[in-house]
Amino acid sequence: MTDMVTSLVVLDCEYGEERNYYEEGGYNVIAETLEDVLQFKEIVDFDTRPCEWAIKRGNYVSALYLLNDDFGIIVFIPITVAPKAILDEME
Repeated sequence: MTDMVTSLVVLDCEYGEERNYYEEGGYNVIAETLEDVLQFKEIVDFDTRPCEWAIKRGNYVSALYLLNDDFGIIVFIPITVAPKAILDEME
């Protein structure tokens, strides 16, 4: 959980706490179940779009996707339901 909070702080520092979330990115997504992972795939097709980095954090993997210059998403997924495409990118 600490890593998720740290990611929120980084996103707030980079994009600003009062940012317009529809115009500037900076999101954290927590996908706890396989259904959550499939919903996330509707936003970011992790099979075709490589992540910038993927890091194991305890029982989770976190991965950063940059959708454009001003829109980044960090996803946290339990390793047990993480897709192979993300696990293959893990540092």
